[in-house]
Amino acid sequence: MEQPKSKLFKDINGKIFGRLLVLEYNGCDRPDRSRKKNHKWKCICECGSEVSVLGDNLRNGNTTSCGCIEYSIKHSMTQQGLKR
Repeated sequence: MEQPKSKLFKDINGKIFGRLLVLEYNGCDRPDRSRKKNHKWKCICECGSEVSVLGDNLRNGNTTSCGCIEYSIKHSMTQQGLKR
């Protein structure tokens, strides 16, 4: 998919955020409804899963994996009897 040509657009292709490696630009979430566009990026996690993540969530640290870490933490807590 072709990336926007705006000077404000930040190309994060090839960068690593937590367990996610950014593979390619994956479009825009709201191209016409808002001045602030939510650019999506196709990423691959260390576990091998591919996910589409908003660039803002990658840069501010809200998304650092495909969800595999959260799942394993919850699963291990229930295995040890440490239910939340």
